[in-house]
Amino acid sequence: MKQALHLQQGQRLQLSTQLQQSIRLLQLSREEIRQEITSALESNPLLEERESDALPDMPSDADLGPLADLLTEPQQADRAFSEDEWRDTPGVDRHWEHSRSLSSTGRSTDDAAYDQEPLWESKQDSLSDILLEGLSLHRLSDSDQRIAQALIGCLDGRGYLTATYDEVRQVLRPEIEAEDDEIDSMLHLVQSLSDPGIGARDLAACLTLQLNALPEGTSDLQKAQEVIHEHFALLSSHRYETLAGELNIDAPALAKVLELIQSLDPKPGERLAAPLTQAVTPDVLVHRQDDVWTVKLEHESARGIRISDDYQPYLDAEDQTTRKYLKEHLREAQWFIRSLQQRDQTILSVAAQIVSVQRGFMDEGDKALVPLTLKDIAQALDLHESTVSRAVDQKYLLTPHGLFPLKHFFSTGLATASGSQTSSRAAQARIRKMIESEPPLKPISDSRLAAQLEKEGISIARRTVAKYREQMNIPPASQRKSVI
Repeated sequence: MKQALHLQQGQRLQLSTQLQQSIRLLQLSREEIRQEITSALESNPLLEERESDALPDMPSDADLGPLADLLTEPQQADRAFSEDEWRDTPGVDRHWEHSRSLSSTGRSTDDAAYDQEPLWESKQDSLSDILLEGLSLHRLSDSDQRIAQALIGCLDGRGYLTATYDEVRQVLRPEIEAEDDEIDSMLHLVQSLSDPGIGARDLAACLTLQLNALPEGTSDLQKAQEVIHEHFALLSSHRYETLAGELNIDAPALAKVLELIQSLDPKPGERLAAPLTQAVTPDVLVHRQDDVWTVKLEHESARGIRISDDYQPYLDAEDQTTRKYLKEHLREAQWFIRSLQQRDQTILSVAAQIVSVQRGFMDEGDKALVPLTLKDIAQALDLHESTVSRAVDQKYLLTPHGLFPLKHFFSTGLATASGSQTSSRAAQARIRKMIESEPPLKPISDSRLAAQLEKEGISIARRTVAKYREQMNIPPASQRKSVI
């Protein structure tokens, strides 16, 4: 082997730091953007917050240019801003806010945006926290305290005890050698610390604990306990006719017993310490205006940033270090504001194109959705497919039918008898509607659902129907059968 030099010519796209920032900002959610703005305000002294009533309108499309243009001109991102540029920069380039709107036909509108803040709640305690807090109210010996704590630590998210007594002893050794009756006594205490059902070993035991906690005069209580104790297998397999015979009751009476059992919580731990869900606010709003569906960005709740004028006198300072420091932060501030503007414009354009394609959904809902892919939107807007993917990620559209993620409007197509295609989501909506109207005593099987869709002109396999049904969290026909 010997060393040698070789020359090779080729083209490569070099992403600048600022361009990477623009791409990253595009895919962030609304709350993540708020955090990004807060971080920028704290780190860049040239950025300041502006009151909402003093915010100007967002720049026009001509001032911003498409994101694709930025990708083809990375050298502009690294260009330094001069002091004169700062002084001559129009006010519109110094501010940012969510105020632009577009119709589904691409026209701009001047409608005011709505002001809506997400709701935030305090941190939710875990199941262990809740039980340990209840345990602290009991005066126990050190040994019993440790046993109870070990049992709490062995509970899963449903509230079930998944460990055997031998495994609990392994946790306690070598400090404590616990007998079965000691562990059993502390398990009964743990089961009493919170809602009934916590600390059960399985579903039958969980339901039994809840039934035992009901008042003795509860209607159908004894029959429900009999079902759980002696006929749980029949209940699990939905063999209602056999179950009614074993209980020596008719179907209406069995329905009342099952209603009591179904009122119980099979996973009390999940409900007790259910994680708080963050309230979702829309990024884009859609409404009808003069028979045209119009989209607009949701207002950023009185949040706006601009380049502060407080540091402008220091540009004439003789200290080169100060001048360099200000110029660097000025460049960062300018690019950050323009990146936020470009992010909004891209999201708005993508949303407008989606609404333009899915006008039928705005009128009729899911059943009118048409097949749509990221590539379709990218080609229509002359953007890269990855740009569209980032623009729809974690973004929400408020429609007349509710709040939907932008990804909801993308789906594959299914062939129809007419030779055209229908959206897979439209097929799901039709499946759901047929199941909702099925006879309770004779649910529609997946095969019959596929056959019915075939009659309506939608070509679909039984396994595809089953997949769609599972995606909608609908149980199979055998589990949807009712008693009466």
